[in-house]
Amino acid sequence: MEEIISERKLVGEFPEVLGSFNAFAKLESLELHNLPQLKSVYPSPQPFPRLREIDVYDCYKLRDLTCLVILAPNLNQLRVSECDEMEEIISERILERSFNPFAKLKSLELHNLPQLKSIYLSLLHFPRLREIDVYDCNKLRDLTCLIILAPILNRLVVIDYNEMEEIISERKFVGEFSKFEQFKKVC
Repeated sequence: MEEIISERKLVGEFPEVLGSFNAFAKLESLELHNLPQLKSVYPSPQPFPRLREIDVYDCYKLRDLTCLVILAPNLNQLRVSECDEMEEIISERILERSFNPFAKLKSLELHNLPQLKSIYLSLLHFPRLREIDVYDCNKLRDLTCLIILAPILNRLVVIDYNEMEEIISERKFVGEFSKFEQFKKVC
């Protein structure tokens, strides 16, 4: 399987159904597991208004989750593991500047993503994010922006970072750093 929700098939084969029916209206949890050939998830013509959890595992060729995340305005938990070609969670070229797909996110888990460079290249606020768990994402250089923009963060786990330069960079956010003294002591 190379794609989920094929843009070509949806438009060409089901135009009358798509206009009146949202197949994903009641979907609360989405799991994509063991899809090694999956390259992309095209945007659905309808949002996922109740989707609260996304779990992506063993989707080796998937590069980002933009089309899933932007259609889930109530996303609380995002878990991404074992996706070898994942470079970013949200592609900057697709996301509109005024929209924050992580407004309700409470938990973020990123495990074994060897190509992951960023969550999102620009600054996004994570007003409800409480937990960050990052394991073996060596191209993600530091977590400063993510941590600073999560004002109620109370759990941070960072494991197996061979190339990470800093978890929290004092140089990037000098004025904000004082509220993270407890992290400095743990490191």
